[in-house]
Amino acid sequence: MLRRLKSATIKVMKKVIIYAVFLLSFVVFPVTFVFAAGVSQSTGLLPSNPFYFVKEWTRSVKRAWIFDTIKKVEFDLNIVNEKAAELQKLSQIASDKEDLIIDALTNYQLNLEQLIPEVEKLKGLNIADINKLLDRLVERSLAHAELFSALSSQFNENNDLSIKLKDVEKRVLYIMVIIPQKVEKPEDFRIRLQQIINNQDQEFKELKAAEILDYLEALLPAGVMRNEINKLKKDLLLKFGVQAQNGLNQESFSQLTMDPMIKLKLLDEIRKTVNDQDLKNKLNLLRQRVLDQVAQSGKIGQSEAREALEQATQSLSALQSKVRSSQALDQAKFYLTQAQNFYNQINYVSAFSQAVSSIGVSDEALRKLASDLAFSE
Repeated sequence: MLRRLKSATIKVMKKVIIYAVFLLSFVVFPVTFVFAAGVSQSTGLLPSNPFYFVKEWTRSVKRAWIFDTIKKVEFDLNIVNEKAAELQKLSQIASDKEDLIIDALTNYQLNLEQLIPEVEKLKGLNIADINKLLDRLVERSLAHAELFSALSSQFNENNDLSIKLKDVEKRVLYIMVIIPQKVEKPEDFRIRLQQIINNQDQEFKELKAAEILDYLEALLPAGVMRNEINKLKKDLLLKFGVQAQNGLNQESFSQLTMDPMIKLKLLDEIRKTVNDQDLKNKLNLLRQRVLDQVAQSGKIGQSEAREALEQATQSLSALQSKVRSSQALDQAKFYLTQAQNFYNQINYVSAFSQAVSSIGVSDEALRKLASDLAFSE
């Protein structure tokens, strides 16, 4: 009786092992699709699959046997990259399934939080030994931030999900804060980041990267690193200005998935830095086209206009606490007054537009003040 039971148990175990190997073949030979920044990335089993736990179990076992810091960062980065691809795939095939998207997002964040402390351990290591790894960290962080920004815009009608996506995007950008603060010099990091952006193969890469750098700049304290990021962002915006001067593919630009507030804000930044009147006119038309597009889509309503007004008021108050009078202060006040008037007239798109202009003026003035103060100390 005991022998029969033992024999039956062995047969069951063999079947389980064979079935597990069969399932793992989906992990080893996954389906490939194009990732956000044009990089091929495989997904294999998705979190929505009931056998996804096999994939997770395999990852955990492999990770447990990695003790080298560099190899652990490489492994964790690969897993985070796979999970970003899984999230993007789900957003394409199951965009109406909020619970699946949130589960995949939570799944991604758990592994991201494992990666961050491992990146911090790179401090003090020889740059020559981790140079390629740093390239991959920065490249993937930029691509993931662009992905989450696009997804946040895609799901902007779902406020809770959009906020969660923005929160995860900030954690991704934290990796790009760690590297120049703990691993390499700020100027070297800016050069590395610039080369990675230059090597991207996607339309409007300068404007998309400038959006991410705008978020990154806000996370950095005043000082050298923040100035380096601001310098790179302005260089990218000038390059986009040259594209606008030479003529943009309007249909492709209209399909560019970006936060409308950031898109308008960046266009305003370019307008302020150029002297060529022809280019200013083209940028004005481009800005108006963005506004017309969001008006037709219905994405800017009372709540969005009110939120922009509140943000403009906060930025102006912060500027007023620093200076008593300045041209920037007068401009920010003017735009905010216009925004409030349009809001009272129930013209929410125009109110949003003027509020964004006020935010841009106030924030730029505050950045300059913080930079001047940091260098005077």
